[in-house]
Amino acid sequence: MARRKRGRQYYSRWYDYYLRQLIELSLTVYKWDGLPETVDPRFLEKQLMQYGKIVFVNSPTLGYVTLQVTETGKIDQYFTPTERYAIAPNLMSLADIKFDTTDSVMIYNNYQRVPDLPSLQLFAEELADNRATMHVNVQAQKMPKVFTTNDKKKLSAMNVVSQMDQYEPVIIADGELGLGKNDVMDTSSAYVVDKLDAHQKNIWNEVMTFLSINNGNQDKKERVQTAEVNANDSQVITMGLARLKARQDAAERINKMFGLHITCTLREQEYQKENGGEDNGDLHSPASQTD
Repeated sequence: MARRKRGRQYYSRWYDYYLRQLIELSLTVYKWDGLPETVDPRFLEKQLMQYGKIVFVNSPTLGYVTLQVTETGKIDQYFTPTERYAIAPNLMSLADIKFDTTDSVMIYNNYQRVPDLPSLQLFAEELADNRATMHVNVQAQKMPKVFTTNDKKKLSAMNVVSQMDQYEPVIIADGELGLGKNDVMDTSSAYVVDKLDAHQKNIWNEVMTFLSINNGNQDKKERVQTAEVNANDSQVITMGLARLKARQDAAERINKMFGLHITCTLREQEYQKENGGEDNGDLHSPASQTD
């Protein structure tokens, strides 16, 4: 039971590690510009990742803020609730809590209006499970062979094993020692860590694509063709646009309602523009990944 508990703890530690990494990455995918100083982009993205929605309001007490929200009230022709109740520990008056479509804007994580956290948890489970399996396979490589003998011959058998451990080229043993082929139980396991490692990279690349993070040249041992890189880039950009459009639609409505100038872009695209893309040998450019 103790060994089983340790194995479960090992898996749980890797699960926590991967989930933390994926959440951290998810919070940095999008870049907001023009937000009022009272709006925390980290909290904004965290709410979208965790709950799939957040509300932008001009609070009488807090000013411009994005707050955790519960949607309620009547639904419109698009089955969208028309009232919103903001949630925060320092909201005191009803004016700080109750809003509707005339004085607030909902920001959704995507067009389905669902959070990313369940998907990130699923990916973390897959990564942790595969990593724990790799650990088990490595441990299996040092599992001993089991020799069957009796108490009278036990010392002789241990001497033979000791000589094997000392790399003796020739071992002389009693013919009646009882260490024949049928007296040995082989507990060794096939070494498959390399295959599991490749599978780990495939899972990681899949979640990077889900998060809209370029992953076209993760394995330096393989030469990637331009078509493959472009196909990967297309998937990454498309996945990113699925969420980006929902954010940009919200930014447009916020700007119209409150007279602000908020924009949202993919941070990676901004990074490539700032660093010259292909001209500077950017790691994500096709030119740096082909023959």
